[in-house]
Amino acid sequence: MKKSNIFLTSDMHFNHNNLIGMCPESRGHFSNVEEMNETIIQNWNKVVPPDSIVYHLGDLCMGKAEDIEPILKR
Repeated sequence: MKKSNIFLTSDMHFNHNNLIGMCPESRGHFSNVEEMNETIIQNWNKVVPPDSIVYHLGDLCMGKAEDIEPILKR
């Protein structure tokens, strides 16, 4: 039987520019939303193998659906 990696997450908040100033954890860490998005992607890819099953429970991104597609592919 093949082992599956299953992850449960929420609140990634891709493209949420105002989040940078709202959350103490992100204040001073990112100069813009692109830098924040890139950090999230890099950290994710270090931990989550490509063949994993991921359940994302909400607050994935701000903006239009087509804006998140390139991020999700990474």
